[in-house]
Amino acid sequence: MPSLLWCRCPVVELLGDSHPPAAKSAQRLAAQHLGSLLLGRFLGRPVAPDELKRDETGAPWHPEAKVSLSHSGAWVAAAVSDQLLGIDIEVPKSRRPLGAMADWLGWPQQHFYRRWCAYEAAIKTWGRAVAPEQLLWGEKTVTAPGLAPLFLYNCSQSVPLVIASVTKLRPRWQSPILMKAECLIDCGVRG
Repeated sequence: MPSLLWCRCPVVELLGDSHPPAAKSAQRLAAQHLGSLLLGRFLGRPVAPDELKRDETGAPWHPEAKVSLSHSGAWVAAAVSDQLLGIDIEVPKSRRPLGAMADWLGWPQQHFYRRWCAYEAAIKTWGRAVAPEQLLWGEKTVTAPGLAPLFLYNCSQSVPLVIASVTKLRPRWQSPILMKAECLIDCGVRG
């Protein structure tokens, strides 16, 4: 059965106060670090941040596992699996015109962030963009013509977080026990 680890945490938990948490460079650095920690947990051995490479599209790549990273605001998220997957996290922004964006996409406004995260995670999983109007939404799945159906895992708590995974079997979620300065990084377990 496929396994999947995921974790989300504030940038400051990974980098301390040395970087402004909302700066894109700090978010990217923290996401890379979190991805390396999670990848090490998944593989059962330490993984240096530079061991997690980027492919020609800029997506994280490692020869032994599938990795997905995301960042928004002062938060980062990572997921690692033995199957194709994507992860997206969004910090809601009060200045974002949700009503207009939801109307333009044809999505219910109350589900905008969940669907946007799912859409971004799907693009990362499939490795290519799909027009929003081509998506067929199920409660826990999303499909598009000619592409493998995705399982969606809505892990939102304080910030919306969705993981999309291509698999015929429901993944077995594992709890990543990641330690940083003897503090447990915010992590999730779903099943």
